[in-house]
Amino acid sequence: MDWVTIGLDPYHQIVNLPRAFIRDALAGSLLEQALTEDPTAREITIPNPVVTPVTASVLWNLSNGLEPDDYWPELAPAGRYLNIPQLIVYSDPIYGQLKHPLRQAIQEDKPAVVEYIHQHYNVPYTQQDVKEAVEANAYHVIRLLLSQVPQTPASYAELFQLTEIPLMREILTTSFREFNNP
Repeated sequence: MDWVTIGLDPYHQIVNLPRAFIRDALAGSLLEQALTEDPTAREITIPNPVVTPVTASVLWNLSNGLEPDDYWPELAPAGRYLNIPQLIVYSDPIYGQLKHPLRQAIQEDKPAVVEYIHQHYNVPYTQQDVKEAVEANAYHVIRLLLSQVPQTPASYAELFQLTEIPLMREILTTSFREFNNP
């Protein structure tokens, strides 16, 4: 994988992010602009202290398909500085309120509620949602999520390891076959 090291100067900390993640998921951001100006850059230095280690951790988690479980107010200034609106969303207390009903709807296998929250509150579908649905044996929700969150052979293998339930394994196997034989 092609990585870019993001250096947080005020904190003497770094985080490595996949170049493709910066280019695709963070399009229009300060990070993506830096790569547009220097497509072969291996490191981007951030001198502004509003981009904290928490920001770096959230970005790394996002690159792995994971969203914060709750809101982080300190992400707002970083979101504005980096031009990453998603960080501003994660800084709002409303985000924390949205995530709790979403988690409950996944746990209770209520795909209509999950879809409503995602569509009406513009909450992105994530790999974290998929993992939670598998772990909760939420058969109906997993079908919805697998149609919304692209999977790789490695992510299917990881999901398969999360459950021993035959029906859930069958759903994953069927989805994997459909993904590989469109």
